[in-house]
Amino acid sequence: MRDLIKGSNILIYEDMMGYPSLLPMVDNTINSMAFSGGKIVNASDGLGTFKQHANSATEWDLIIVASEVRSSFSGEMFEMMYDHIDNGGAVIIEAWHLDKIANGKIAPILSKCGVRFQRDWIRNFEYDPFDYSIYWLDKSHPLLSTPNTVQAPSYPYPVWFTDAGDLLELGSGGDAVLVGGLQSNRKSDYGVLAVCLGGRMVIQTFSSHDYEWDMVQPLWVNYITYTLTKHYEYSQ
Repeated sequence: MRDLIKGSNILIYEDMMGYPSLLPMVDNTINSMAFSGGKIVNASDGLGTFKQHANSATEWDLIIVASEVRSSFSGEMFEMMYDHIDNGGAVIIEAWHLDKIANGKIAPILSKCGVRFQRDWIRNFEYDPFDYSIYWLDKSHPLLSTPNTVQAPSYPYPVWFTDAGDLLELGSGGDAVLVGGLQSNRKSDYGVLAVCLGGRMVIQTFSSHDYEWDMVQPLWVNYITYTLTKHYEYSQ
């Protein structure tokens, strides 16, 4: 499994690549994991480049969409994922803007996963940091312990204000599990981190750069490791 993961083909859309003052979370995580033998393409915020590679002959093992920038939003990249998911591919989605696109191109993916957009998550400049601390809802979930044992992101130092992200709730169908949320005693709503499709899909609705790097970056290593593991188990 370690060798399979190391040689994976990974396609990335990461709009933070255009912000030199902030380290791109996905790109730095991928570089730290010493992939070799496969094909790694980070299209940055180039939607056309992302589409071109998504529709190419390359068999992608993992597609990552990491969207944080608040100045614009799009749902077009998600239509590139439909066939990829149906063919057993792994997917990681970081999105703050489900309130704007939940009924659009991402809707079939959310439905297949088994989650729904619950409501928008707002943060003004007079915010209480403890209202934006995240709790693990299933502390035994392997997403939180392989290969890193990770703490829940807490006490943010926000980059993004007004729109902090979105909250998820479980829908009908699918096999989604809420792994992280805003209220420790609620397992079916107020979610910000979900796993589904037999572990091949992770969706995060808080923004990585709003929390300390040392908390979030090891979590991204786990996302990548876990979804690729489940992809190869599914394929075999």
